[in-house]
Amino acid sequence: MGVINSEVLDTLNAAPIDIESCFSNHYIVPDYQRDYVWKEKEVGQLIADLREAYQNNKKPYFMGMMVVYKGDNGELEIIDGQQRITTFFMILRAIEKRASAAGYKPEDYANYANLLRSVVTDDDTGLSKKVL
Repeated sequence: MGVINSEVLDTLNAAPIDIESCFSNHYIVPDYQRDYVWKEKEVGQLIADLREAYQNNKKPYFMGMMVVYKGDNGELEIIDGQQRITTFFMILRAIEKRASAAGYKPEDYANYANLLRSVVTDDDTGLSKKVL
């Protein structure tokens, strides 16, 4: 196992962020990362977790850990958490599609609350297929 030098340790930061802040950044998935492999089972479990958190009024909801490296060029490379963050992105895109179908315009998307509720409270067992 390698040793992390003190210079690297001095640059490590950990901070909780909300999903809006998370998606306000641009991330790079390095070539060495594995392909996206989550299937209906994993996506369905994540949606079920979101649904349960919403129904039990759990605030804040822990989305999981994401490890990011900021390269010399300023780009944020995802080191760990790629599967989950990619799935959250796909869920948000599904919400955006649902919003568009409901007649929302992009400028209306600032209010995702009702749309998100419709996704996390939807009992449609095929929802994870719709996300994928």
